[in-house]
Amino acid sequence: MYKQIYDKVFSEFSGETAKQNLINIYHSDVRSDYKAFKETAEWCCNKMREAGLSEVEILYHKADGVSKLGVAAPPEAWDAYDATLEILLPNGESRILADYGKNPLSLAMYSAPTKGVVETEIVDLESIKSPSELKGKIVLSSKRGKEIAEYVMKNKAAGLVLDMVSEPCRAGKVPKEQEAVYWENGCFRPKNKYKGFAFVISSEAGEKLRKLLKNNKIKAKAFVNTKIYAGSVGTVTGIIPGSRRKDKEILLVSHLYEVGANDNASGSAVSLETARTLVNLIGKGVLPQPKRSIRFVLGYEIFGLLSFFNAKKENISNTIAGLNLDMVGEDEDITGAVLNIGKTPPSNPSFANDLILCLLRESLKWKACRFEEKNYEMADNDSFISEPAIGIQTPYLMYTTDRFYHSSKDTPDKVSVVSLKRAGVIAGTYLYLLATAEIKECSWLAEEAAAGAKIRVIRALQNLLSSPGDLKKGIKQIDHLIDIEERGLNSVPGIITGDAWSKHYVRQIVQKLSYDFKEAISGAYKDILKKIPPAKVKPLKGSVLTALNKVIPVKSFNGLPLRWVLSEKDAENFAKLSAIIPGVSCIEILSWINGKRTLLEIFNLLKIISEPEPEALLRWFKSAKMYKYVKLEKNNRITKAALVKDLKKLGIKKGDVLMVHSSLGSIGVVEGGADTVVNALVTSVSGNGMVVVPTLTATGVNDLYAFNPRKTPSRVGEITNALINRPDSFRSVHPTHSLGAVGKGAEEFVKGHDKSTFSEESPYGKYVRKNAKILFIGTGIGCNTTLHAVEDWLDLPYLTTGKAVIEDEKGRDKTVKITKCPAGCRDFYGKKDTKIKKVFEKKGIMKKGKLGNAEVILITARDVVNTTVREIENGNLDILLCNRPDCKFCNNGRKLLKKKQPQIMKNIETLRKIGLYGY
Repeated sequence: MYKQIYDKVFSEFSGETAKQNLINIYHSDVRSDYKAFKETAEWCCNKMREAGLSEVEILYHKADGVSKLGVAAPPEAWDAYDATLEILLPNGESRILADYGKNPLSLAMYSAPTKGVVETEIVDLESIKSPSELKGKIVLSSKRGKEIAEYVMKNKAAGLVLDMVSEPCRAGKVPKEQEAVYWENGCFRPKNKYKGFAFVISSEAGEKLRKLLKNNKIKAKAFVNTKIYAGSVGTVTGIIPGSRRKDKEILLVSHLYEVGANDNASGSAVSLETARTLVNLIGKGVLPQPKRSIRFVLGYEIFGLLSFFNAKKENISNTIAGLNLDMVGEDEDITGAVLNIGKTPPSNPSFANDLILCLLRESLKWKACRFEEKNYEMADNDSFISEPAIGIQTPYLMYTTDRFYHSSKDTPDKVSVVSLKRAGVIAGTYLYLLATAEIKECSWLAEEAAAGAKIRVIRALQNLLSSPGDLKKGIKQIDHLIDIEERGLNSVPGIITGDAWSKHYVRQIVQKLSYDFKEAISGAYKDILKKIPPAKVKPLKGSVLTALNKVIPVKSFNGLPLRWVLSEKDAENFAKLSAIIPGVSCIEILSWINGKRTLLEIFNLLKIISEPEPEALLRWFKSAKMYKYVKLEKNNRITKAALVKDLKKLGIKKGDVLMVHSSLGSIGVVEGGADTVVNALVTSVSGNGMVVVPTLTATGVNDLYAFNPRKTPSRVGEITNALINRPDSFRSVHPTHSLGAVGKGAEEFVKGHDKSTFSEESPYGKYVRKNAKILFIGTGIGCNTTLHAVEDWLDLPYLTTGKAVIEDEKGRDKTVKITKCPAGCRDFYGKKDTKIKKVFEKKGIMKKGKLGNAEVILITARDVVNTTVREIENGNLDILLCNRPDCKFCNNGRKLLKKKQPQIMKNIETLRKIGLYGY
């Protein structure tokens, strides 16, 4: 499916060109000040224009330490000109410990300027007994600056010297380079309120300095020439415009403005070369113009995307999927790094995760690499836009465990053109495939996602069976994983834009694959359930649960409260929130907010991993509301009780036989979804009543399924599938137009559906004899299968014969003949004002009302049959056919009707005699 695109991108993409891009970006960004960042942005902007991207621009956001993007506070702008740290040795000699001109990483970002040269004593923080001893001193520490700067500078130290020996963020357990100088960019942001400075030296130099300090007082001369000011920083963007849906976009993001060749000149360099590659292939006619646009964004990590979507709010809903390239150029032999495939978070799983895995595996046929598939997680990089408030599913490629990470040794010589090309070919194929995907490609993407889901769940089940852990807790996590995988699979139809029928068809494919996925894992799942004793559920206080269920939280900001982007005040607030529920992070809680889930649903999701108290969660959200991080809206979901009340108003009563055509979405947000709607319908007719739904399937010879009434899903909505999934439901055996039923006599009702599609002996004939009420929930009458039953009973000559595929008792596919198929056009399909509807309205046989938010129509089966047959009997033979001059099917049908009119009249008399027609 992707191979042709992959091969073309592979032939055009140049790892060498990408590396030259990297070198140019590295040489400006390594200076790590805003003068350099402006140069980088302008250079990247020019490269985008040279590559042939459209709508290239630099969007600037404020960098003043005050203005915020959600809860993110971009630090003040900062320019560095010169800085040195010199120590005076006991023998009278001096030694330069740090020189910004020679190594820009030797000065911590956002260091304030000194007033001339500061000459004072250096002290080791570990030797300090009282905070007062810090005053006026330059303080040596091996801790990260952000961990100690507040304490040291508040106690009036002159400045800091840092010799960090570990970098906890992504280096793992890989030993750090003792001679490297590590990048310090966190100790004075978002504002340098104490006007402090910090130099950074290698751990090797730090150890030598400590030895001197043990027995000597060492003086130092510090000079810092910098400028801190209210400035701005740029986000560079451009697009390859789509030919059909330019407004719909696929996003490639990489961040600029870090000091390393790998982190992240590599990602930005690959993005630029990917843009050139795709534009060239399209320009030469090797690849057609994509249907959707492909957007490239380069900017400050986190802040850049927040500012981009703040400036272009419409792009949030119009971006179908993204990919984040972050540290993708590693020479694995030198750096010891491993390529990570970072998945979207469990709150927003995606088909895109499996697409990236598939493309990576394809690249392994060219050159091997070490890689690791990450768990579903919320990322602290530019893939944060996967969080539900923004909702752009964006996996990432990133090398980790790089021993040179964030250090002066992250230089272009540690970069491999093979790694750059691998990332670029994966990115280019990913972008172009999604920008052009239609039904065929979406079907393949769904198959990949389903196959990956099956592997991951079965592996998790096997691990659970073989481990000595808590099976109850384990099965709860398996349930969670199954839910994640199903939601990821169901993200595929979101690719389709503007074509309702194509989206509907892809949903059917996904529905089938979802069922196959559940079937594949059911055996191992049931084996575990047998080993789990009945759970003793700890009762929760009903009043608290009721309170949780009354509220739907809505985030007041985009993004997540990552510690390194917060203002001082927000950091304090989130620290207080974290203390309310120990062991559950604020990010974890916020990542489940999508504006639809209640607090109770969020509580149940959090319980899968941790054990929060419901009272604590309620306090957390009330506090978050006080800090204006969330709004707490009333849960106005439609309940079962409200649905039952609406059905009663419509005239549905106990003992009714109710045929239901439905659209769940038209009702509004229902507490409990489709299951609740079915429960309300069943409750409304309980006693001697019955609820019947059409459970039509795509089981033709060229369609998706081989029909099996026990497992083939319905293609006509969630409510129909909710009904046939009930343990008390029964389903007829017709391979294309089956019916499902729940209620008194349902098992007997569905029998006899093995002749023509709508024969008098079939369930269709049975519910007419019972004078069922037909309820159309948000669908109009265009899906009125009872009209097809009339066509069948009168043997109207435009009905056709077809074939379907069924699954026999041995599980093999078998083709069967289907007679009197309702193929072709009808006037009542999909139109608001149809000929038969006007007749129904004139006769006054349709009752209109509401079910939740849905417009509903109620009519009896007898009225449908009698009114339609009477029209045909009175000579309006083509009442069900359209009048379009260009419709070959209906024009030909009219000719056949006139020819067969005498026989049709005889069939009407037969229908009267058998009791299916007559007032």
